[in-house]
Amino acid sequence: YSSECVPIPNVSRKIPGNECYQTKNIAINYLTNNNIKNILLVARWNYYTGSNDAGFIGDADTRIFSKEESRVVFEQNLIEMVEMLNKQGVHITIMSQVPEHTNFNPRDVFYKAIRERTPPKFDRVSMSDHRNYNDFTDKIFKKLERDYGVEIINPEQFFCSDKEGCLFELNNKILYRDADHLNYTGAKELEPLFEDYIDSLK
Repeated sequence: YSSECVPIPNVSRKIPGNECYQTKNIAINYLTNNNIKNILLVARWNYYTGSNDAGFIGDADTRIFSKEESRVVFEQNLIEMVEMLNKQGVHITIMSQVPEHTNFNPRDVFYKAIRERTPPKFDRVSMSDHRNYNDFTDKIFKKLERDYGVEIINPEQFFCSDKEGCLFELNNKILYRDADHLNYTGAKELEPLFEDYIDSLK
């Protein structure tokens, strides 16, 4: 899905992407009709739960799009989807969101580097800020893990440490293409995470 298409049935942004509901129905029907037993959900979860008003979501009962409404809709409908898939015998794995760099501004960073004739230096996000930012979705994921057997995998370990915080670049190579999307170099850092996940399915 694109960011316009929330990966949860019966949920959409205020202005849904073209054919979102149809696309999601096709995906659910494919899971059912082809006896798929393992799925991995990856998304920019915080975008739908209040980090940006452009990402506010709602369902059929929503009258006003807001941060509070988005969070209620997100939790209720995600749980309903998990319950539905559990009844079909589907094992669900959710990947937590990669660390987000809300002050991402490469233009300023590179202009400063040129002006001062120094290597580009990006600000880091502290571990406390990162975890506070993810607190709402992480609590829901822990609830799903406890109550429904959902497996949670977390990319935090590949980009963050208590000492250094969450990195935007590593060995002078930028890991992101914008504030919350990894580039190819950053995605390569997650190879061990996905290799372990794939091995667990064998």
